[in-house]
Amino acid sequence: MDALKLRDEERRECLRRIQRYFRDERGEDLGELAQTLIYEFFAEELGPWFYNKGLADARGRIEQLLAGIGEDLEAWERFPPREKRKVSEETD
Repeated sequence: MDALKLRDEERRECLRRIQRYFRDERGEDLGELAQTLIYEFFAEELGPWFYNKGLADARGRIEQLLAGIGEDLEAWERFPPREKRKVSEETD
């Protein structure tokens, strides 16, 4: 599986957030290279787990929706009318 690919603006926002986290939580100012290496690590090494979790969540939701549709379709089933008995059969 390829590494997580984001649009340029999304990638830049991720790099800003990495920089902000290290500055606010650790008191460190990261350079652009460090930000990029951390971003690439998460994208390549951890991204697949988040991606697969998203797929599993989507699969579960779709299965729920399809199950509901199946129940709705069953509720809408129509059956042919029962055959009427002839008057002569009723009096016999």
